[in-house]
Amino acid sequence: MRPHRIRLWAHRLSHATTPLGRCARSLCIGLLGVNCGAFATCSADGPLGRTEDLSIVSPSLDVSEEDGQRNITTLATLKNSSSGCLQSVVIEAKYFDDRGLMIDTVTQPIYGIVVMPNQEVAFRIRDAAARPKSFYSTQALRVVSADAGSARNSRSLPISKSIIDFLASWGPALLLIAVWTYLVHRMKQKDSPQGRTIALFEQQNALLDTQNHLLSSIAASLKQGNS
Repeated sequence: MRPHRIRLWAHRLSHATTPLGRCARSLCIGLLGVNCGAFATCSADGPLGRTEDLSIVSPSLDVSEEDGQRNITTLATLKNSSSGCLQSVVIEAKYFDDRGLMIDTVTQPIYGIVVMPNQEVAFRIRDAAARPKSFYSTQALRVVSADAGSARNSRSLPISKSIIDFLASWGPALLLIAVWTYLVHRMKQKDSPQGRTIALFEQQNALLDTQNHLLSSIAASLKQGNS
């Protein structure tokens, strides 16, 4: 696509006021976000991170009850002390009562989180609580496993998977916008069927106006002759 056409379409999208125009602008922004966000993964070009260097700091515990369902929530922060990044982290949480007896446990993978070297990332674990809130006193968290990833798996696969998911979700909407744009472009052309139909209607309206003018003149003449 030529540069001036790209600038023209970008200008039209940025100033779109119709519902379909706003939808097209949102879809383009979402597609750019998918392509850029897919690169936020680990790479094997540098040092690989180790699970032993991944620690959990600042944990907090909360047990809530909504609509008769008890839920236990753990908030904490992952700290990566290694020189490589880590992803696909699996966290184990053990919950204890006042006597130090384990009363519940939750093991969950933390999807969509990449802990970069010497960085911290907050996470949340949430699951159904096995006991009432008064039973929960303390908790113990540990990192079960983490993956340093690889250059090929972490760069090519997330991009392709993200694009496939995006097309599966927004494909019909994109097709609708494409058809709508094509029809609008065709209707603006003078030699299109729609343009010819409009021109024919305009000619018929002009003929009707002329006919009405002539009939009015004839009626006026007849009225003067009778008088």
